[in-house]
Amino acid sequence: HYGLPTRLLDWSTNFLSALYFAVEGWWDLMLRDAARAPKACAVWLFCPFDLNHATTKDGTVYPLDEVDFPYVEMIHFNYLKGGGRLNHYALKKWLKQYSGFQEKLKRLPSAFAVLPYNGDNRMQFQDAAFTFHYDLSQPLEAIFPKIRKIVIPGEIVPIAREFLRNCGINEGVVYPGLDGVARHIRRSFNYIPFETPKSYV
Repeated sequence: HYGLPTRLLDWSTNFLSALYFAVEGWWDLMLRDAARAPKACAVWLFCPFDLNHATTKDGTVYPLDEVDFPYVEMIHFNYLKGGGRLNHYALKKWLKQYSGFQEKLKRLPSAFAVLPYNGDNRMQFQDAAFTFHYDLSQPLEAIFPKIRKIVIPGEIVPIAREFLRNCGINEGVVYPGLDGVARHIRRSFNYIPFETPKSYV
């Protein structure tokens, strides 16, 4: 998020937004290195209420700031496990909570859906939502088999991009602000409708 790795995975409640990120991400890969780009992209679908019912036994999707998740303590825990050191104050506080925290770790769900804050324009325009992942070793489809994958073959990506363009979905909308408008203008000059990069054929 803005270049910072987190345990939040981005989703959208708007299919057009999800389609935009799928096809534009694939298009960028093709333009950078067609030989290594995958032959297709995909949109993933799932019900957040079903996910939370499966992983937390509570089908409610709570706002992120209402979730009781020991994020700071977990960072300290992983830092200490890796041989790091804390300052005296942080270590003293950590030792007080350590025994209870280990028990809490055992009860944490591997992944669950949360609602984002609404204070960011990008989140509002992208109809953003998140899943929070405690266990980074397991993909979501392994944790929750009900998730569905819609594969979009590379040869129809240009048509999907034209469809999104006709629907008014572009960088200027998805990324509100001058940077999004600039991206949209730049892409518009390079835009070739209904054409697949020659290196893909």
